[in-house]
This record gives sequence, C-alpha cells and structure tokens, in this order.
Amino acid sequence: MKLKLMSALMMVLLLTTGCTDDKTPQKQEKEAEEFLEQLETTKNETLESQVENEKAFIEHQLFIMEKLDIAGGKFVVGKEVKDDEAKRLAEKYAEQMKKEYPNLAVVITIIRDGKEITSVELD
Repeated sequence: MKLKLMSALMMVLLLTTGCTDDKTPQKQEKEAEEFLEQLETTKNETLESQVENEKAFIEHQLFIMEKLDIAGGKFVVGKEVKDDEAKRLAEKYAEQMKKEYPNLAVVITIIRDGKEITSVELD
C-alpha cells in the first residue's frame, strides 16, 4: 500500500519536472495533468469533522483517492498519547474508512515526535 502511494508521488515528480526523453513538452504536460487527475482527493466532511474533534490529534491529513483505489490518513499525536491509544485510534479510523469505502485499500499512520509509531493497513 505505502509502495503504491510512494510510486504515485514519484511519478508526479518525474512528470512535473520533465524527464529527458523524446516526448514533447506538450505531451509531458498532458501526461502530468492526466496523472494528477488520478491523485484528486474526495472530501468526506463527516469524517473530517470527527477527526478534527479528536483531542489526541495535533494535525491530520485525510485522503480519499478513488481513481487510485486508496484512502487513508496521517495523524500526528502529542507526547502524552501512549502507543496503545495511538494503535486504537489508527484501527478505529481505518475500520471506519473501510466501511465507507469498501472497495479502496486503506492505510492510517500515526506519528509522534516526527516518527511513525503505528500504521494500520486494510485491503
């Protein structure tokens, strides 16, 4: 799952910075635009609101990219949040997203002090 997302981001970088090959700039730009369309995210206001009200989260980023068959989020928690609580929150939001988007792979990552402390992936 993470590899798929990383590959997508690397492709964006390559397409938008213009790799050297026989393609014209117009063709490269068109391919970049088509790929960026795949990265478009859908908003889920209910889920956004719920996450914003979660006291444990300092920051969050949700993404639902239906064209790439993935959804998930990155949540930053404070030092006071214990590992078991972080794991519980990751599982809670992964399961909720999977219920709302059953055809998408879901990945939720929790970060504390700049380090990933837990990640939950559901296919």
